[in-house]
Amino acid sequence: MAQKLPIPILAGNSYEISSLSLAISKGYGFRFNNLPQGNCKSSIDKLVRVLDYLNVRLPLKRITLSSETSISTKHFSFIELSLFMSLYALKYPDISNQLSSILFLGRVDLHGNILPLPYIDGWLLRAKQQGIQKVIISSENFKEPFALKGIEIMVLNTVKELIDYLKTGHYSPLSRKPLEFKLAREIDVIGQDEAKRALELALVGNHHTILSGNPGIGKTSLCESFLEIAKNTFTNLTDEQCELLSRRDIPFQKQATIRKIHQNITPTQLMGGGVHPYPGEISLAHEGILYMDEIDSYRKSILELVKTAMEQKSVTLNTLKYHKSYLADFTFIGTTNSSFLDSKLLTPSFLDRVDFQITLFKPDFKTDDQKASYGEVLNRINQANLFRKDRLVAQPATSDSNLIHLDSFKIEPKAKVILQKLLRQKSYSVRAVERSYRIARTIADFEKCEWVSTAHLSEAISLRGLTN
Repeated sequence: MAQKLPIPILAGNSYEISSLSLAISKGYGFRFNNLPQGNCKSSIDKLVRVLDYLNVRLPLKRITLSSETSISTKHFSFIELSLFMSLYALKYPDISNQLSSILFLGRVDLHGNILPLPYIDGWLLRAKQQGIQKVIISSENFKEPFALKGIEIMVLNTVKELIDYLKTGHYSPLSRKPLEFKLAREIDVIGQDEAKRALELALVGNHHTILSGNPGIGKTSLCESFLEIAKNTFTNLTDEQCELLSRRDIPFQKQATIRKIHQNITPTQLMGGGVHPYPGEISLAHEGILYMDEIDSYRKSILELVKTAMEQKSVTLNTLKYHKSYLADFTFIGTTNSSFLDSKLLTPSFLDRVDFQITLFKPDFKTDDQKASYGEVLNRINQANLFRKDRLVAQPATSDSNLIHLDSFKIEPKAKVILQKLLRQKSYSVRAVERSYRIARTIADFEKCEWVSTAHLSEAISLRGLTN
């Protein structure tokens, strides 16, 4: 008799799934292959006592446990729940067929409680990718909503509950309180309509944005408000985002891809590295937001690295031991006290890659209705995201903004003429014109229009020109 089930392992900083085989033969006692002897013996003694408590006696045979991948002493506890279920199935082989399609993530104590693992999200992603149908976890690993979809997660507290579920198929899901988000809260910055409009567009079209203005005018407060809104948009994390987060043991939550970096960040922290290569802040912000407050206080070398990542949309780590690339297609949002024309750090080549360069001026306090609630902004962003997603599914070619394909763009003839005129002007780079079209395409998404009109393009050009 032999059985096989998936087990969680850690290879460097990569969460992987291997397999554990259990076989019975003539003889007596346990044998271990690719498993640490000392840990196995002490763990088996504990699990046998739990089985005794459940009135389960193991057969008096030679039991051989073999791991497909070698497991270190440090990580042996990750497979305890899997090991327990494989031993239980020796006595009740009718459930053994179910075990091959379930990943068990947990440890077991002497009382039969399922204990949590320090971090499980990386294995959830790998289970989804390998087609494993269900994952069993401890209730203590069930704290926040998982942003990962496409896998069934069963939350249980004891091995007795787990055995009852496998025998009967009955399971009562735990209720989970949703994250609180105060939709009625207002953005507490008066006026600055252009900046608010730009940040709304940035959260949908992934447009790089920098706000400039005198200290205390509300740049940071405005950015922080929109970052809070960004955490609550209904878009789910992609598998690529989850893969990067798992390399740093970060839970799969929307706010995890909004990276706020500090002025003293090192190149390694920004770009990644280490003995087992890990992604830096730039890669953790992939398909998310990289936020830099007070850009003037950063080193020039840091801004050059950010500029390179903006252009390449990836990060490459080269050492004598490895050559590793990570994705880094992020949305850059920053603030600066300097004028765009006078800044020594924000070079023309850097600013050319930034879609919105907005200067904030003192607002007109005479106007009463200048505030917007989080709920209103979030609703507009979600509606635009939904329209954009449907458009890209129905017409993938509309995601292209390379002006080589201008003839195939869904753009009105008059707007196309404007783009062609801009291309002939020496003061505009091809990149700047392409970014103007991308902004216009996002504005059209907000208005649920499939075609980019002259009005959309005119507003895009206006927003790009709001510099001092």
